[in-house]
Amino acid sequence: MADIPLLLLTATIWAYWTRVGVMVVRARRRTGHLAGLVPQQRLERLMWIVWVPLVAAWMALPLLGLTTRTTGLLAVPPFAREQPVYAALRWVAAAGAIACLLLTMKCWSRMGRAWRMDVASDERTELITDGLFARIRHPIYALSMLLMFCSAVNEMCSSCRERRSWPNVADRAKTLFRKTFSRP
Repeated sequence: MADIPLLLLTATIWAYWTRVGVMVVRARRRTGHLAGLVPQQRLERLMWIVWVPLVAAWMALPLLGLTTRTTGLLAVPPFAREQPVYAALRWVAAAGAIACLLLTMKCWSRMGRAWRMDVASDERTELITDGLFARIRHPIYALSMLLMFCSAVNEMCSSCRERRSWPNVADRAKTLFRKTFSRP
């Protein structure tokens, strides 16, 4: 049986980053610049060291989860597909991810040619103050964080090995914390 919520999530993430790639190529053709693919500011370049592997993992993990089917470390355990609470949570996360993608595409469309991946201090563009930009200062950032959260919810529900695995992990973490930080 196909894992539809994970399939939807995977397609959404890949559509998001494919669209970003297409916009970078278009901006490169139009301006001769990489549209922020390689950041100009030092802090952004340092953040890139973390961001690039994070995005690669964000794209790869759901795809690996789809390919492992019912066995392996990333396989979706039967309870996550069959238990109503976990299954519903995964569907909500998949729907949330799709909504984030659609709203992000609306923001990209509104930004038009002013879209860039980085903050270009040498380039002045019009401040957008309508639509989602009227309510949220940086809606694309907010939506990408929400998309990542939806991914994490879907993956967490997918990667639990048994129904009680999260309490066991929490108990082990508390024990380790107490051993590490308790007074001798």
